Amino acid sequence: IAAHQDFTPNVLAAAKVLRDEAKRRAPVRTGYLRSNITAKKAGKNGADVISAAPYAAYVEYGTSKMAPRSHMRPAIEASIDDMVAAIVDGVEIV
Repeated sequence: IAAHQDFTPNVLAAAKVLRDEAKRRAPVRTGYLRSNITAKKAGKNGADVISAAPYAAYVEYGTSKMAPRSHMRPAIEASIDDMVAAIVDGVEIV
């Protein structure tokens, strides 16, 4: 693998796989949580998948008064193979 190779497009493709799975799994009341799950580039060879909804962590982990309704962590578990495939796809081995 070439040390100078830019994997950003592959990593972003993997992040989009996770984003889509997290959106599919997100509980929907108003749709705000689901619509605010995004994937974006984060530096060279990096990407972030986040929910900009201010209450996203409460939904994911629960509170003392509300059970968790996890969607991000199960999305990671469900899509890990597809994310790895997206990163490996097109890798140039020299």
